[in-house]
Order: sequence, then C-alpha cells, then structure tokens
Amino acid sequence: MKILRIALFASLFISSLIGGGTVMMRLENFNEKYEEIKGVDANVISALQEIRFVQEKYFEVNNAYAEDWQTLNSFSDTGRVPIVEVSEEVLTVGGKDQITVKIDTLNVLSVHEVATESFKYYDGQFKNLGIVPVSRDTFKLYTAKRRGEYFIEVLDGSPVNPQRGEKGKLKPLRFGSKAVPSVKGNWE
Repeated sequence: MKILRIALFASLFISSLIGGGTVMMRLENFNEKYEEIKGVDANVISALQEIRFVQEKYFEVNNAYAEDWQTLNSFSDTGRVPIVEVSEEVLTVGGKDQITVKIDTLNVLSVHEVATESFKYYDGQFKNLGIVPVSRDTFKLYTAKRRGEYFIEVLDGSPVNPQRGEKGKLKPLRFGSKAVPSVKGNWE
C-alpha cells in the first residue's frame, strides 16, 4: 500500500511538472508573438505618420491630397514647402472692425528639411511611401473632394495582427476617414 501511494504521488508530481512546463512554453510563445505583433503595429503606425506628414505638406502646397503613391513619393523627394507667417491687424473704423490678414513667406524648404524639424528620429528620407512594413503590401489610399471639403483615408488593408483582420475585434490601422474630413489616426 505504501509503495502504491508513493507511485501515485510520484506520477502526480511528474505529470504536474510536465503540465506546468507545457503551460510555461505556451505562455512564452504567446508573449513572443504578442511582442512581435506589437512591433509590427509600431512600424505600421510610424509609416502612417510619415505618409500623413507628407500628405499634409502636399496639401499645404497644392490645396489637395496626392491621389496616388507615385505623386506622393515624387513630392517627398523633390517637393518644396513655403514657411509662412500669418498675422492679423484689426482696425476699428466708424465703429466697424476691419481685419487685414498679412501672409509673409519666410523661407522655402524641402520636404526633408521640414521633416528634420518635425520628426524626432527622421533619417533623412522617406522610403517607399505606400508600402506597408513587414507585409510589403500597399496601403489603401482614398482621396476625394466633396462639397468643398477634402477627404483622405490611408488604411492597412491586410494587417499582420490577427486582431485587426476581418474577424478581429480591432480595426485595421489607418488615418483619415472617407466620411469626415480628418487626418486623425485610429491609434491616437
């Protein structure tokens, strides 16, 4: 009877070690996958921020968003952005206010020079705007003008993160909207 008890406890002890090891390995694999997906999402967000920056500069110069990746990439390589100062002067004449708006162009800089001042870790060039990091697919780009308002949406159409897929509970990373004239990102 004593030998049977020892054998029973030994087998329970060994099976608990094996079960605990299996659970630890699964948790470790889950954590590795989570960190990998978190890194991919961070890279996609960084790419979307670069695209948004160049699109905003393109809009400042052309009063519209670039409609395709070739135009945006060309602008990021050769585009020039005026640095302006806007001032207003209000004069009251005969009880009515007159507002005079004065716009001074202080300088004209390349997109890269402006980016150096705007991005903390800018490396001197925008590479492959429109290409999704890791998956190497192309971001989906939508631009439109409706009733005098400009719309843009840039979307990761095939996210690596399974939570951001069609059956996931998170929406794919994007900025802008087809319904609202905004350049806000859904990660913000």
